[in-house]
Amino acid sequence: VKHVYGVEIIEEAIQNAYDNAKLNELDNIEFVCAKAEEQIKEWAQLGIHADAIVVDPPRKGCEGDFLKTVVEMNIPKIVYVSCDVGTLARDLNILSSKYHIRSIDLVDMFPHTRHAEAVVFCEAKADPRKPRSSYGSDYSMFKEKNRGSRTSRNICDSHWDGA
Repeated sequence: VKHVYGVEIIEEAIQNAYDNAKLNELDNIEFVCAKAEEQIKEWAQLGIHADAIVVDPPRKGCEGDFLKTVVEMNIPKIVYVSCDVGTLARDLNILSSKYHIRSIDLVDMFPHTRHAEAVVFCEAKADPRKPRSSYGSDYSMFKEKNRGSRTSRNICDSHWDGA
């Protein structure tokens, strides 16, 4: 991974992220304390383009402006982590205009409760006006790497390898 940009609205979380980056000797990471729907627009205006994005919104899901910008930026890969299947379904419906849902895994983060996180991998649909890309083989690699795995870490790791 060349560079990682992170955005979080809670300032303490930004400081924790920088502390973790330092602890792990990572120097290719930049964090911003802002609303994701505003920051992603700013990055787009600055010409910063992501090869992949991981979103983990609150229960209310992603803001409509954020999803619209993601679709406009045509980010090739999205990993969407959700604790609310209702807002997840709503947001995936918006993304489905430009993205295929490649996998959905449930991760039991809170044993002995009814709560689980859904981790969804989406991939941009091929543009019919352009030659076929490696989307199909990339997904096959994803499935092979994660055969039998049910952890979000393994899912994210497999996607960042190719980003």
